[in-house]
Amino acid sequence: MSDFTGDDQLRNGLKRLGFTIGLDQLPFVENKCNWIAYRRTQGIVGKPVQTMIRLFSCSDWESAEVDLTGDVHGRCFKLSYSLSPDQLIAQLPEIEAELVAAWNALQR
Repeated sequence: MSDFTGDDQLRNGLKRLGFTIGLDQLPFVENKCNWIAYRRTQGIVGKPVQTMIRLFSCSDWESAEVDLTGDVHGRCFKLSYSLSPDQLIAQLPEIEAELVAAWNALQR
């Protein structure tokens, strides 16, 4: 039995793409989804970072957030993109590529 709640199909799809699933350590009461997905981001210049995905599933809206968070030249940056959970799997390669390009531009 799983301790995870919220969108089993999306969670399993992310696992198939190499993401690790963990409990969300920053939950909020209204969110019906209690998990995050993460994996090491490919193509990063400099210190490694992870791609993290959080699903927000509330009574009146749903959203998925893809983000890269880490240190660049001693400053903490969070680059993120939000979209409908229904579009996440199909658009994830393009979103990650754009976030990586933006992240690498910070390294210059």
